[in-house]
Amino acid sequence: MVPANASRFFPSKADAISQPHALIDLAWDESLGIVTNGSFDESLISHDAYYCTSVANILGEIDLPITRYFDSLSSRHFSTDHKIIDIGCGQGEFVDWLRNRGYDAQGYDPVVSEPNAFLFNEYWNPDSMAADLFVMRCVLPHIPNPWHFLNSLFDRHPAANVLIEFQDLEWILNENIWWQFSHDHVNSFTIGNFTSHYPVIDTGTYANGEWSWVLIGKATKDNSGLHIERNSTIDARLTKAQNERQETLSVISEQFLDKYSDFVLWGAAGKGIVIADALVHFGLTELSAVDSDMRRWAKYLECSGVLVHSPETLKDSLNSNTYIVVSNPNHLEAVTTWVDSRCNVGTLTSLHARLASPTN
Repeated sequence: MVPANASRFFPSKADAISQPHALIDLAWDESLGIVTNGSFDESLISHDAYYCTSVANILGEIDLPITRYFDSLSSRHFSTDHKIIDIGCGQGEFVDWLRNRGYDAQGYDPVVSEPNAFLFNEYWNPDSMAADLFVMRCVLPHIPNPWHFLNSLFDRHPAANVLIEFQDLEWILNENIWWQFSHDHVNSFTIGNFTSHYPVIDTGTYANGEWSWVLIGKATKDNSGLHIERNSTIDARLTKAQNERQETLSVISEQFLDKYSDFVLWGAAGKGIVIADALVHFGLTELSAVDSDMRRWAKYLECSGVLVHSPETLKDSLNSNTYIVVSNPNHLEAVTTWVDSRCNVGTLTSLHARLASPTN
């Protein structure tokens, strides 16, 4: 069992720990040709006032990775004359960036807290506003039957292109980041999944392969009944991830307090919510979390009830008995620099290895 959602923060611990859990049952879906969560329960998903995704880096600054490649992509395929809609726009940070650069951009998201003429506090649907380019940043993994959603979009807007960002399943499995799997991600993708269904105009990756993006157009033939050859290694790799999860949690929960006194989780949403809940379930209940997004400070993580601190609040308490686990290994170097040798820093995988070592 894992938290039903992975981006919600609560003002009280009682509210946090009362939130629902859900199952993850990852397997190859023959009808879709992708890995899906067969136990996904859409009725448990909530995009309410407690939902808080972040675009902040570890310094608390707005950081939109898409902006590092968008200008180059735009120069190859479209211009500021094209209308852009950001589906699942958060608080509209990317929409603001686009508009400041002369693009005609709007955004849709039920979590928009300050709607206006170009930010809409609602879900986008194919009958909503038209565009030349639709952007979906970590949105498609949340949508059951993603091909049906995209086909409906293209049926209504056949001349449009869609830019899709997603955390790549290959990276998750290659790096064995099992805590990336959350209930609210009903689908997991690779770039190859899209080439099987749509004309792929352009692709790329960033963050050492964690994130991939594809620019696609409307399918030139019916793709609703495609038979996609099963990935011959996927079952074994998913099983390995599940086994690693059990072993890691067992070792850490049983041995952590023999060597350290303070467990701090850096990165509170997504991966952090999954890790915290799993460790509490395995009996390691004295945890703290830290996050660079000030909207999460003094809030409690969904299900686990772990309190989120600001980096500065935590700094004075760091010592040799503290171990900071960085939820995202791509942030390890930056956090290590920030800590400046005041305590121990690593990933969940490296902590597992250290505790399991015969010389520990």
